[in-house]
Amino acid sequence: MRHPMLSLLLVLGLTLPALSAVAATGYVTDQLVLTLRSTAGNQYQTLGHLKTASKVEILGEEGKFLHVRSADGTEGYVLKQYITADLPKQLIIDRQNRELRQLRQKLQQLTAGSSQQQQTLADLQKQRDKLTRDLQQTRRQLQQLTEAHQQLLDASGNVLQITREKDQLKEENDRLAAEAARLEEENATLLTTGSIKWFLAGAGVLFFGWILGKISRKKRRSF
Repeated sequence: MRHPMLSLLLVLGLTLPALSAVAATGYVTDQLVLTLRSTAGNQYQTLGHLKTASKVEILGEEGKFLHVRSADGTEGYVLKQYITADLPKQLIIDRQNRELRQLRQKLQQLTAGSSQQQQTLADLQKQRDKLTRDLQQTRRQLQQLTEAHQQLLDASGNVLQITREKDQLKEENDRLAAEAARLEEENATLLTTGSIKWFLAGAGVLFFGWILGKISRKKRRSF
């Protein structure tokens, strides 16, 4: 029994790699190289080779061959079955890759632009907040200035009233001073006039006394 088991293990060991190889996945290559022939037939000279996705200008058709001109200007014949009007897959893939790169670049630009816009928006928000604070401060200062101005107006009203009263008192004082001066002048005049009158009265009394004395002496002499 040992020998049959050993044989089975050996068979399994040998077949497992083969099964693994059969189970592997492969792809058919899309690369193709065409021979550019000098004539449309089996008797030809090789003028060059055309790889997959090579662009040619079709000049004519002869049986299963096409008369073409390659990109470098070489004219020859190729099998018609390998030329298609559809864009080759490789070119499609290349174009899609280019478009994908462009889209990625645009996405990066948009992302960068979005980040920049967000930064700009944040800066504008900061500026708006600063302007709001400045506006509030300005309003407070304006309120303070308004109150101070009102106080000045009230104070100036009192000052004007006091000034008017002062002017009125000054005018009254000047008037009273003028009146006092006038009365003083009149008093002085009255005093001067009274003194003259008393002097004249005294002089008159003396004069009349002297006259009477003279008359009395004359009368005594007459007797």
